[in-house]
Amino acid sequence: MKGQVYKGILVAVDGGGGSLVFQHNPAEIRDDKAVEWESVGVMGFSDPRFQYNYGGERTISFTLKLLRKEDPAYVRNTCNWLRSLEYPDYMGAGGRVPPPRVFFRLGDLYEVFCIVRAVNINHLHFEGD
Repeated sequence: MKGQVYKGILVAVDGGGGSLVFQHNPAEIRDDKAVEWESVGVMGFSDPRFQYNYGGERTISFTLKLLRKEDPAYVRNTCNWLRSLEYPDYMGAGGRVPPPRVFFRLGDLYEVFCIVRAVNINHLHFEGD
C-alpha cells in the first residue's frame, strides 16, 4: 500500500513482558555505530595498512512524546514500564544477569532485538496552582 505509515512498537521479550505501541512515531532517529580498525605498518610501504578488529556497539536513540489519554495514569505507567527495561530480572538468577531484550520495530526501517541503555524523561505542560 502506497504511503502507509506504521506505528513504532517496543516489546519486552525478557523479564516482565509488556509492550508499547507509539502514540506518535519519533520525528528523528539517531543510529550510531563505530568499528575499530588497527593501523599495521608494513615494511617497504610508505603508508600503513588497516586491519579490521571488531565492531562497536550500535546505539539507536529517539524521543517519544507521550500524551495523556483518557487514563490520567497513562504517562506515569508508561514511563515506569520504560524505566523497568533498563534493569535485569534477578528473580531466580544467581551471578551475572544479562539485560532484558527488547524488540523494536518501526515500519520497514527498524526490526531489531536490542537492550535499553538509558531512559531520559522530561515532563512538560504542568499547570500551575
